[in-house]
Amino acid sequence: MKRVIVASKNPVKVKATQIGFESMFDQQKFVFEGVEVGSGVSDQPMGDEETFNGAYNRAVKAREQFSNADFWVGIEGGNIAHNPTEMEAMAWIVVLNQTKMGKARTAGFFLPKKCLVLK
Repeated sequence: MKRVIVASKNPVKVKATQIGFESMFDQQKFVFEGVEVGSGVSDQPMGDEETFNGAYNRAVKAREQFSNADFWVGIEGGNIAHNPTEMEAMAWIVVLNQTKMGKARTAGFFLPKKCLVLK
């Protein structure tokens, strides 16, 4: 059985990781564990680069702290300000094993104006 460390205790992130792995590798058995590690970025990342760095940092820190697993997953949600009145929400996902990295960015969606606190 392969061990997957999700670099978050957020049950939504752990479940999303489980669904993804089990969909892609339907003949393989996995055990999933959420762990708390820091992202090394702002609590609310702004921009594509900071959000990616948060996901990457989480996956790397999880691999360092839980080296006996088979995969490590970092998921970071972030926002992109497009102009003074529009904000897009999106996320980056980074999956590591001992030798490779996979990464993907989710589709984005624009937040309703009443949710925004822009400067």
